[in-house]
Amino acid sequence: MRINEITLSSGIKSKVTIKQLLNRYFITSGKIDINLEDQTVSCSGTVQLDRSSNSGVTKLPVKFNYIRGNFLVLYSNITSLEGCPLIVGGDFHCSYTKITSLEYGPQQVEGDYYCHNNSLTTLSGIPTVIGGTVLLSYSPSLPLMRALVAKNIQFNKSNTLTDNIAEIMNKYAGQGKSAMMKCSSEILTLGKELGVDLRQNARW
Repeated sequence: MRINEITLSSGIKSKVTIKQLLNRYFITSGKIDINLEDQTVSCSGTVQLDRSSNSGVTKLPVKFNYIRGNFLVLYSNITSLEGCPLIVGGDFHCSYTKITSLEYGPQQVEGDYYCHNNSLTTLSGIPTVIGGTVLLSYSPSLPLMRALVAKNIQFNKSNTLTDNIAEIMNKYAGQGKSAMMKCSSEILTLGKELGVDLRQNARW
């Protein structure tokens, strides 16, 4: 079976077909529930895209709804988060992939949100609720203010610039867009002090 025969665009699937796709491309724990009305899968445990069999997968072959545990698609060739669950009760890992946007990702992550080591050009699509830490890779062209929805913001590589930006952002972490103006102002002031253009980072 070729990859393009099992994508979400292939039409309605039976429970047997969805279970076959889960077994072939994912490692799961806990109880699986398949809703044939919307073709989604929920799981009481953890779901991980299997690194040993996902090299040709650029799009998740199954659409998820609610995952009570962790959801991991890291170290893969996916180019989109389409198919990811709406809600993740644990941590969400989409690091080391081919994505450039967080669109189609979870709307709520109760644990940590790992999206570092991607070529993100925007944080658009980041959940409105992140219960823990968001871990990012720093780029001078990446608008950072959307990360303020998280309870804590960290960068995967530590240096004077990223440490200072993280310190400022964590003063306003968890406050979302309501804290953007104050946080942006402090980021811009930091840029002037360090002689670095941080105008893109200070954007929503």
